Amino acid sequence: MLTRFRSLTVTIAALLLFAGMAHARVFSRWRGASNVRQTLENLGGTVGYATAIQLNGGAGNLTVFRFGAGLDDLIAQMKQGLGIQDMTYAGGTLALGTLASDDRMHRFVAARLPDLNQTLVFHVDQSKADYESSNKPPDKQPAMAVPPFPGSSPAFFVRDVGADMALAVSRTASTPEAVEAFYASSLTGDGWSRFLAPGKGRTAPGGALYFQRGAEICVILVSPSSSSAENRLAVLHKRLRMK
Repeated sequence: MLTRFRSLTVTIAALLLFAGMAHARVFSRWRGASNVRQTLENLGGTVGYATAIQLNGGAGNLTVFRFGAGLDDLIAQMKQGLGIQDMTYAGGTLALGTLASDDRMHRFVAARLPDLNQTLVFHVDQSKADYESSNKPPDKQPAMAVPPFPGSSPAFFVRDVGADMALAVSRTASTPEAVEAFYASSLTGDGWSRFLAPGKGRTAPGGALYFQRGAEICVILVSPSSSSAENRLAVLHKRLRMK
């Protein structure tokens, strides 16, 4: 169970980084990039999750690959196999890349999970028109089952077209403690229960806040923005498929 929630935290962090890639350097190569999925599978990747998504105002396809290779080795293989000239590291365990191919745009986040001895690659495939639409922030806070943080400004939104998952990213000048206090009050008052809560200090896995209501899970993560003094707030809502 804990492994699943750690993976959710990594998923939030990876998708959160997509929001900051609007001005990322783009590398072009037709050969190899025309079939990214096949190339990544040839490099040893196994598809763990695939879905159609709406990313801000643009449609796209998200595929998550699992690799046994370490991050350094995998990046070297992706550079050679896909023709990506560079992938930017973030925090030592994450790498970002963007690639143009024909009329398609490809975004990549590679994340190392040391506890699981795995590396995940998140691949978003879009048309160039949808890519441009996705780089524009939402005009207003999107409708979700979880309320937006008061006074926050929307920056990024992704929804699983199957309605199983939605992630809203916003900017706020408030502190992580203020965010935690708001959601602890508003969500528990709406029938949510907090779990994996820290005792003293913020010691929850990944610094995230976890809530559950029936078959629904909400994960909240606050991280500093690289472009301003504001914090970046990610709210993930997911409905679990119960059999």
